[in-house]
Amino acid sequence: MVSVIIVNYFSSEMLIRCAKSLKGIYELIIVDNSVDVRERQNLETFAQNYPMAKLIINNHNIGFARAVNQGAQQAQGDTLLILNPDTYLFEDTLDLLQNQLHKEGVGAVGPFIQFPDGSEQPGARRLTPTPARAFAKLFGLSRLGIMEDHNLAGSSLPLGPQPVEALSGACMLIRKDLYQQLGGMDEAYVMHCEDLDLCMRIRLEGLELIFVPEAKVVHEKGHSSSHQPLWVAWHLHKGMLRYYRKFFRSHYPAPLWLMVVLGVYFRFAAYSIIKLTKRLVGA
Repeated sequence: MVSVIIVNYFSSEMLIRCAKSLKGIYELIIVDNSVDVRERQNLETFAQNYPMAKLIINNHNIGFARAVNQGAQQAQGDTLLILNPDTYLFEDTLDLLQNQLHKEGVGAVGPFIQFPDGSEQPGARRLTPTPARAFAKLFGLSRLGIMEDHNLAGSSLPLGPQPVEALSGACMLIRKDLYQQLGGMDEAYVMHCEDLDLCMRIRLEGLELIFVPEAKVVHEKGHSSSHQPLWVAWHLHKGMLRYYRKFFRSHYPAPLWLMVVLGVYFRFAAYSIIKLTKRLVGA
């Protein structure tokens, strides 16, 4: 029995479209973080006509990780599908994922996530994004072949299901008992990196993360974050630092760790300047 958990943040119209693509599920749990009258009305109207829907309305934005945990606590199914509202599944997607999840030694599974044009979206299959790999990506060293990039999108697709080091929280299937055993998502993350943290903890339990290339999901990435791009970017970079500190701090002497911290803040500052410049030029 699959309980689908979707956190809404100003994406109710896309969420309703997503819900209509879900086949063979036990229930749909919607957690609304929008704090918006129109969003709430849209979701309440939908839930009244969708008998499998449970609606949780928050009076403030409690963050993605905490909202997913909120949904998981209400879930009655034995399997959780964590799903973004700006996605939709193909008819066989869920069956293909379930076929892999219940094999021995598997902790969580994820699909091939694509843009609407069919091209592969970064994040669905990754190596562990260590500070070294992030440095390589930031300064273009991975493109020169000097250091390895953590993103596997664009590389040759495997012919069948394959273990990877990290999946995307945009669409991830996991057993409820394992999710509870791990304590759910780390609520210190507000938005972004909580999926990487969960993947790391699954692997530390000795379980595999399986990427299923034939299971496909379309993701119109960035819809929710467009409402507050700098706020989202700040929590992304703050989450990166927490993730690095939690799992990799002991691997780095103090001078190198300082470089990691400064690199993350530099990246956020550069992103903010570019965004603000574009806004001023557009005005």
